Amino acid sequence: VAGILSKAGYKVLVLEKGNYNARSNLSLLEGPSMEEMYLGKGLLATSNMEAVIIAGSTVGGGSSINWSASIKAPQHVLKEWSECYELELFQSRLYEEAMSVVCERMGVQSKVEDEGFNNMILRKGCEELGYPINNIPRNSPPNHYCGWCCFGCKDGRKKGTSETWLVDLVESGNGAILPGCEALKVVHDQKKGRYRRTAKG
Repeated sequence: VAGILSKAGYKVLVLEKGNYNARSNLSLLEGPSMEEMYLGKGLLATSNMEAVIIAGSTVGGGSSINWSASIKAPQHVLKEWSECYELELFQSRLYEEAMSVVCERMGVQSKVEDEGFNNMILRKGCEELGYPINNIPRNSPPNHYCGWCCFGCKDGRKKGTSETWLVDLVESGNGAILPGCEALKVVHDQKKGRYRRTAKG
């Protein structure tokens, strides 16, 4: 949203609770990376402790610390959202077109040239058991394999938000990114005769 609005001429400010971690400063070590790039230092859980929540807390958010898997929501999920929760957008042509734009901008593709050891073993086991196998779409080129994607991308070949949409924001000259801050309250203004309020601060 920030990239598109800024390129359209709007002034945009992105607030990020976490800090900015430049590619050249990434340690790719588990301890420092979890502390610097993950919400709750990677130890966040639901209140009942039934599930651990892995969330990015750095400029680029989750796309900076994911394994580059870029899987579109399955049709049965989109159908449920649309029919059960009255979110018709998810079965619209507009949504489909938006997903195509996002995937294209982030370089999502399914080819792989250099497969990691874990995946090779998994693939071989599936083949021998007769299970179907598909490559997971990723937002990185076919020849990209580093094994450290969950600690950032040191070479910038994984096309997450910090390598795409936020670059568009900065290059537009119409926006800025403010890391290390948290929005506590949105101040609204409501003009007479208008139903909707406008965020002003």
